[in-house]
Amino acid sequence: MSVQHSQVERFALIYAEAVLTYLDSGDAQWVTWDGDHQFDFSSVELDPPELPVLLHVDETWHQLIGELGVSSDPDSERYAPEALREAIMHELTEEGLGERALKLFLEQRARFLETAEDDADNPQADRGEAPDA
Repeated sequence: MSVQHSQVERFALIYAEAVLTYLDSGDAQWVTWDGDHQFDFSSVELDPPELPVLLHVDETWHQLIGELGVSSDPDSERYAPEALREAIMHELTEEGLGERALKLFLEQRARFLETAEDDADNPQADRGEAPDA
């Protein structure tokens, strides 16, 4: 499964904005992706998104990228949202973390779609019934 650099860049920007929104508002965010070039984020408090959810941004957001060397505490005097945005984007685009996250999502999505297709082809399996002979 191939991921284009432009997709990684777009993901990095959207993820960084979702993190900054979470830090500012305290509302967890969904990061969504259509598997192509459409990324978005929205509060989990809103209706579920139409696009598949790629990530959930909450107090554990840093687990995807680790320590950044810049403050992520909005109450700190050293907090600089632009510096945090740039650090997040750097980790995701230049350190390969974004590409790995997108590839993993595509693999999981493909497995899900394959399972859903198998279930649609064999509806009795959902009910524990043996398929027709």
